[in-house]
Amino acid sequence: MAISVDWGSKVINVPRADMTLIQASPEIRELDMNSFRLTLKDLEDDIEGIPFLDTHRHIAPITVGTVTLARIVEIINGYTVTFEDGQYSVDVVGANTNIGTEINKNQVSVFINNSTGLISVETMETRMAEMWKLHGLHDGTLEVSETSRTVKDDAAQTEIDQTITDDGTKTTVTRTV
Repeated sequence: MAISVDWGSKVINVPRADMTLIQASPEIRELDMNSFRLTLKDLEDDIEGIPFLDTHRHIAPITVGTVTLARIVEIINGYTVTFEDGQYSVDVVGANTNIGTEINKNQVSVFINNSTGLISVETMETRMAEMWKLHGLHDGTLEVSETSRTVKDDAAQTEIDQTITDDGTKTTVTRTV
């Protein structure tokens, strides 16, 4: 079985055997994003795939001065990715990607190896302002650790505490105040 796309449901299926075996026990496989996107492009230009929207957006590595910024492969247009179910892990390598947010969850553990470069301060400030507004806050501080988050709004005299727990299969955020 090979990587396939269910065009009607917009699900990209990735068989276990189509990924490189890196370690046998515990089983770790590797998904090279450049190979993955080339396979998707081949499927998109087949007779079956031509009438449908693109599965992904690709930005090739870019050299700025003496630094080469990583390739980007973004799953788009409502497509999701399903790894063949089983008890194994997948390392996603070779590109920055949003595949982690587009996964149909099952038993497979997926590790995304994105790296960041320059982050737009304007974008981060806008997101923080949206977060404050969403919580009915005006201005304040955000304190984050591995096990908790605290949002304080001095003007509204409001404090929101959250605890974060991770049992290895899921992460839970609980609001305590």
